[in-house]
Amino acid sequence: MCRGAKLWILVSSWLVATGWVLSAFSAMNQTGYLLSLAIGGVAGAVALAKNGGFDLVAWQRELQRLPRRFRRPAPRLFLLLAVLTLAGGLLYRDNNGDSDSYRIPRVLHWLAAGQWHWIRTLHPLMNISECNFSLLSTPLMLFTHTDRLIFLLNWIPFLLLPGLVFSFLKSLGVRARVAWWWMWILSSGWGFVFQANSTANDSFAAIFVLAGVVLALQARAEGRTDKALLALIAISFTTGIKLTNLPFGLLWLVIMVPAWRLLLRRPLLTLGAVALSLLVSFVPITVTNLQHTGTWSGLTKDSPIHATELHSPFWGIIGNTFCLTTQNLMPPFFPQADQWNAMMDRFVQSPAGAPFRDFTHFGVLGRDCHSVNESNAGIGAGVCLLTAISLMAAWRLRPNRAAAAPFHPPGRWLRLVPWLLLLIFMAKVGTVQSARHLTPYYITLFPLLLCRAGIPELARQRWWQLAVNLLLVVALSLVILNRDRPLFPALTLSQALAREFPEAKFPHQLAKSFGSQLGQTRLQTFLSTNLPATEAKVGYAAFMEADEPMLWQPWGIHTVERILPTDQPADWRAAGLHYIVLESYYLKEIRQDLADWLKAHDCILVADCAKNASPTDTSHLYVTRLAGPGD
Repeated sequence: MCRGAKLWILVSSWLVATGWVLSAFSAMNQTGYLLSLAIGGVAGAVALAKNGGFDLVAWQRELQRLPRRFRRPAPRLFLLLAVLTLAGGLLYRDNNGDSDSYRIPRVLHWLAAGQWHWIRTLHPLMNISECNFSLLSTPLMLFTHTDRLIFLLNWIPFLLLPGLVFSFLKSLGVRARVAWWWMWILSSGWGFVFQANSTANDSFAAIFVLAGVVLALQARAEGRTDKALLALIAISFTTGIKLTNLPFGLLWLVIMVPAWRLLLRRPLLTLGAVALSLLVSFVPITVTNLQHTGTWSGLTKDSPIHATELHSPFWGIIGNTFCLTTQNLMPPFFPQADQWNAMMDRFVQSPAGAPFRDFTHFGVLGRDCHSVNESNAGIGAGVCLLTAISLMAAWRLRPNRAAAAPFHPPGRWLRLVPWLLLLIFMAKVGTVQSARHLTPYYITLFPLLLCRAGIPELARQRWWQLAVNLLLVVALSLVILNRDRPLFPALTLSQALAREFPEAKFPHQLAKSFGSQLGQTRLQTFLSTNLPATEAKVGYAAFMEADEPMLWQPWGIHTVERILPTDQPADWRAAGLHYIVLESYYLKEIRQDLADWLKAHDCILVADCAKNASPTDTSHLYVTRLAGPGD
């Protein structure tokens, strides 16, 4: 397994653990992180020295081999994918809804307070959701004073993915030639490609899962305690990203239980690794949820959002079979998505759809979802179709069983475990975007499929190799045509077409599809124009909206105080608040119109901005000011 993956696991785990430790001492600041990095650097240098030091000759040899790795089309196309995703991340700020509504804002609140803390907010996910991705973002935002570079936390693992996929497939008995081809196929899955330059945190977990399995298998084969413990840290880390990754702990146990004595050979190292594993796992957030809400998940009966845990495993498996199939087979562009979603909403309300009412919006492809993107992509229709074609073609190419030499690859039973984990996921999880949440699982399912007879013969077929390269070309096209981060002059083209064909609808549709960044810029300009730079603190009355990161810009001008329905004007004045930014959805949630809210809270409307140009979306952003003596 590549050294880069091991280094990424160690650095990520160290920084997440650092976040929790610094929070305990109210030292989540530059000094605290610099001290932690110095300690980690010294520890790394000592460990490197004990293992023979830095092998410069080996690195030179590896660099000399590097050009040869890109002689064939597939690795070249993946390299181009990496370059284009990096360009998209650098050119555009990601406007992922979950990141902007809670993952990024909570980091800003932590840094303002110098520690992780239970934030005063109506949005429960700012407090109760797993923290690893946010804690890893914290030092990046602290030292760069921007959230523009958070995408690197996904892009760097994306670079490591092909090598890890190859090691994973080979570890579970897949032939080397087959593993080589499928490492490019699986790494070009749409969920991985779209999230490579985003701030989503689903594909982020995949390399920890793959590395954990490879390291555990190597530890058992080589009798290496250090690899077994690094595998434990990697798998524990995935549970601190999302609780849907919790079943991967079973995968580690299945591998390591037969070799449990390895963990006793070096007790001090094992104790330290277990402590680090607990810090980077779901345990810290579970403890804080129990302290503040009385439930391990943080969700109570009065919570404004509800758990997506299903009550019937049978109907969960049936329902998720349908949902995962439809979401993964969604075409790259699907203008009929709204009609499909409306049809599924009607189905759930019918007697036939009653068993699926535990699901969150059963069967929908996502709201405002006319194309595949980072919020709804699973492994993708391209990989699914190529897999189906490959299995059918392999069946025709399978060798004569009587004439062929018997082949019993290692890990036959282990290849079944990920499918068992898939059933657990399907039985319990009823989220609206299950295909996206399943992203870390997909690659683990393939060893069982790729050890079938005929697959090695298929990998030698010229037509099949061309199909793989075509799949990578399609992934490249989707990166270029990404609605949120287009790598072609979409708006310039739409304006030129509008001048040439003033009556045509297509130029306006093109501008609307690729104009999401303009909307963000417009809102940012609105806020910077109407919020005085002299205000040190700004109030924000919102529920689950995604506009708070803009209120903190430019960095260091404002801090943001969340507003609750029970707040009174006297409380705001005592806290030094003069301006309140108000979301129209917040008013809808508390069932109050703007005029009544202004009167009840002694505020004056300063400015009003319609957030979207769509006639079906009437949401607004208001800037209000507390009335003064002259008002």
